[in-house]
Amino acid sequence: MLRQAMFAADGDRPAARMHPMVDNRSGAELLQRSGFARQVVDSMPLRVSYRSFDQLIADLRVQGLTSVLASRAPPLTRSGLDTARTTFMDHADEHGRVTETFEILTLTGWKS
Repeated sequence: MLRQAMFAADGDRPAARMHPMVDNRSGAELLQRSGFARQVVDSMPLRVSYRSFDQLIADLRVQGLTSVLASRAPPLTRSGLDTARTTFMDHADEHGRVTETFEILTLTGWKS
């Protein structure tokens, strides 16, 4: 939902605000291109529910999971931020919570 909310906030000209998604296959390919042999990629989905968009952003900041791109995106306007909040909460369940799924990847390889 976060990705959808950020796309909605940027309107017709989305900025690069979120890093590309890496799945198991692309993780193994990254290890292989880096010269590692016998690549192993484990994944664990983690489902977390939030009562607000701001709480999700706060959690990401506390974990150091923001601003990972090489170039910074322009800041969101107030109206863009309001659009992101509204879009995010449009996906709330009957308890007023939005569930996000985080995929935690562990990449392992051997260097010969």
